[in-house]
Amino acid sequence: MKMKSGMMVVTLLLVMFGGIFLADRLGLWATQNDQISSGGGGGSSQETLLVSDPSEIRGSTTFASLLESFPIDQSVLYAAFMIPESLDPALLRSGDLESLFEETPIEIGNESMKIFIALYLGLDIELEATGFPQSAVDLIIQEQPQLDEAVRSYLEENTVAAKPLENPEIEVEDHAAEEAEEDDEHLIQISGSTLFEDLLDMGLTVEALEDLFGEAYPGDQVRVKDYIEGLGLEYSTLKKSIEALMGGE
Repeated sequence: MKMKSGMMVVTLLLVMFGGIFLADRLGLWATQNDQISSGGGGGSSQETLLVSDPSEIRGSTTFASLLESFPIDQSVLYAAFMIPESLDPALLRSGDLESLFEETPIEIGNESMKIFIALYLGLDIELEATGFPQSAVDLIIQEQPQLDEAVRSYLEENTVAAKPLENPEIEVEDHAAEEAEEDDEHLIQISGSTLFEDLLDMGLTVEALEDLFGEAYPGDQVRVKDYIEGLGLEYSTLKKSIEALMGGE
């Protein structure tokens, strides 16, 4: 029996939407939102979890906020960065990592926290030069044994002999108010995909950027990271200089 074209279209629509309805009922259908899906990346957990974006972690973000935002235990964060259990996660900030260790060849700080959480949870993130204690690297490899060689090489190159300070000096402030103030001021957040146009939208001026680089403004659609590296400069250092122009971390 031949089926008329109109009937065929109706039948196809019924099949398609019926399949979506069934998948939704079975929990197999999900829409994308502003979070990232983590499938474990070869780690021990195969459950799909929706988590925040580690690249958005700020120096003022408290450990308590990190524990609320990501499926990671306090014991893991503390063990990774050799933090005394006596330190309150509500008072400890991601940026405080810089104050917890004796001086290292590569600084351990907020960038270290961003990348540690991303790699531990099997999430994608741009890998930048930042220090990691051996304890953090061991936990990442233990949780994600299928890491590719490029990431393993990156971790090896950025592992430092980190010795915790016996009495670290950590400023205890109203971190919740500080984070709210940063949100209100829309402080600059630079990533590998940031364009010069984005910097202008954030309030920087062409003149300020030209003074910083000592070069003519490269153009709106040029990626900041590509431009800095093209000049033979250290991206992480210039990134901090740009953020400083806006009073960032």
